[in-house]
Amino acid sequence: MVSVRVVRYSSSGRKTHEFQTDQNGEGLFLDPRFVCENINEDICISDCNTCGNSKVVVLSKAGNLRFTYDGKCEAGALKYFFQPLAVTTDSLGHILIADKANDAVHLISQDGIFLSVILTENDGISVLFESL
Repeated sequence: MVSVRVVRYSSSGRKTHEFQTDQNGEGLFLDPRFVCENINEDICISDCNTCGNSKVVVLSKAGNLRFTYDGKCEAGALKYFFQPLAVTTDSLGHILIADKANDAVHLISQDGIFLSVILTENDGISVLFESL
């Protein structure tokens, strides 16, 4: 099995952290795609794979697993498996997740609570994903 890891570097280019497993030694990622940091320095990683178990992994600044988000939301059942290609955050710490398979953008709190699907295919979002 290939060892998958995410590495954090300082502004000077020095490696400061390496994230690969959770507190129980289990692998955190299968296929990480996008990485960003929110206002409280949590690390948000989209882990998009073809096994049907894609998720967004959120780690504390120290590298401890805070939570994962698997796309299950109160907005109704997803048409397809969750496919979180891109992830970003806003100035309030919310996490925005571009779900390519479902042509939607999920909005969750900085603590992993589902808030809303803010854009869908009905809003023309599928055009934006063509280049990802």
